[in-house]
Amino acid sequence: MIRYLAGLVMALVLAGPAFAQGAPADDYAQREVLARQVVELIDPGEAIEAVLMSMPEVIAAESRGMSASERAMFKSVMMTSFNEAMPAFMGRVLEAMVPLYAETFTVAELEAMLVFYGTPEGRSIMKKSVTLGVDAQRISMELLPGFMEDMAVSVCRQLDCDPAEFLEDAL
Repeated sequence: MIRYLAGLVMALVLAGPAFAQGAPADDYAQREVLARQVVELIDPGEAIEAVLMSMPEVIAAESRGMSASERAMFKSVMMTSFNEAMPAFMGRVLEAMVPLYAETFTVAELEAMLVFYGTPEGRSIMKKSVTLGVDAQRISMELLPGFMEDMAVSVCRQLDCDPAEFLEDAL
């Protein structure tokens, strides 16, 4: 569940274009105003929906070994808790993104984002980026064990150690 929420946060950050090299500090107030406008374009309902779509798979993974009645109760509790907690969480995430955008993008970039995301195509891309970000996080988590094994093999080839022991110590 946590990895899906992390995926959501990552997706929201990826909803904008590639990060800029940085912006001058002297126009921070203007960038903050523009950043707030950009972040307000992010529909938290769409972001919540993207995570909600992955809930059945999370519930199935977490409820293995439960009886049918335990699984039904677990699903009900998880869905109710998600629906109760997620709106406030999304509000905090979006508010925290304002300084991130203000520190990352220039005035010109923020203005361009406002123009672009104000178009039907821009809104569509933003919505799809949120969903893709959640999917990218899921794929990354699926591929992470293989990456860790590859890293262990490489490290141990260089340091003359046992990759299995290295992985055991690292986890």
